[in-house]
Amino acid sequence: MKLKHNPPYKQCTQHKQCGFTLIELMITVAIIGILAAVATAVFMPYRQKTALAAGLASAHSIRASILTYAATARHGAFPDAHELTTWLQLTQICNLNGSDLPADPEKIGFQNWLSYSPIDSYDDGIINDFSLVLRLSMASRETPGAQLHITPREIIKETY
Repeated sequence: MKLKHNPPYKQCTQHKQCGFTLIELMITVAIIGILAAVATAVFMPYRQKTALAAGLASAHSIRASILTYAATARHGAFPDAHELTTWLQLTQICNLNGSDLPADPEKIGFQNWLSYSPIDSYDDGIINDFSLVLRLSMASRETPGAQLHITPREIIKETY
C-alpha cells in the first residue's frame, strides 16, 4: 500500500483556479486594520508633542525679533496696538528683525489669530511691555502649550 504525500500548499493545474480564499483575505485585511488603529493611537501624541515643540521654537524667534525691534527701531519701545493686529503685521516686524516667518501661519503650526496688548507700565507714553498670545493649530485646547503667551520676559504655555 502506497501512501500519498500531500504538500502543505495547493498545486495549481490547468483546470483548477489557484489563489486565496475569501476568508483568508478578510482575516488579512482585519489584521492590517487592527495594526493601523494601534499605530495611529500610538503615533498621535508624538505628533502633537512635535507641533508644540515647533510652536515654542517659533515663539522664541518671535519674542527675540520683537525685542530686537524695540531695541533698534524704537529706542526701547515695543509696537503700538495698531501696529500689530494681524499675522501679516507680525511677520513684517519679525522678518525685518531676524525671524523668517511665513505669510501663512498654518505653515508653522499657528492659527491665523493673535492677541497683542502693548503695556505702558510707567504712564510715560512709552510702551515698555507687551503681551502677545498665539494659538497652535495642531494641539487640542486642553493641551498645555496649545496657546502661547509671549512677553518680553518669558513664554507661558497655556490652554484655552
